[in-house]
Amino acid sequence: MPKTKAQKEEILKKIRENLDKQKAMVFVDFAGIKVKELLGFRKQLKQLGATLQVVKKTLFQRALQEKNVPLDAKQLQGEVAAVFAFQEPLGAIKSAYQFAKANPRLKVLGGYFENMVYEAGALQELANLPSREQLLSRFVGTLAAPMSGFVSVL
Repeated sequence: MPKTKAQKEEILKKIRENLDKQKAMVFVDFAGIKVKELLGFRKQLKQLGATLQVVKKTLFQRALQEKNVPLDAKQLQGEVAAVFAFQEPLGAIKSAYQFAKANPRLKVLGGYFENMVYEAGALQELANLPSREQLLSRFVGTLAAPMSGFVSVL
C-alpha cells in the first residue's frame, strides 16, 4: 500500500534529523537478510551510538540534496538502508563491515564521512584501521622501548 503524503513527510523529517546529528553514514544493501539478523545488527549499532534506518531512495535523495551532500542515492543498488553514526563514526563503519563479513547477504555500498563520499573499498580501508586505544598503546610502547632496553642492559 502506498504511503500518504503526510507519512512521506514524517519519514523525510526523520531522515533530516538523522542527517543533522550524524558524524558518518554507511549505506548498505540488506536484501535477503532475515529480520532476526537485522535486529541483532540494530542492537550492535545501538550500543555504539548509531542507528539503522531503511530509506526509500527518492526520499533519501531529497533529504541529501537539502543538506548539500554530494551523493546520488538513486544509483545505490538494491534495498538501501543507512547506518547513521552519532557518536563513534569509525566504530559504526567497523561494525557494518564485521556484520557484512558474518552475513554475506549484507553488502556495504559506500558511505559519507567527514564531508566526503566514499566507495565501499575506501570504507573498508577505514574499517581496517586500528582503534584509537590500539594506536595510543603502540605509541606508548614505542616511547617506552628505549628506556626498557636501557634498563635491561644495566
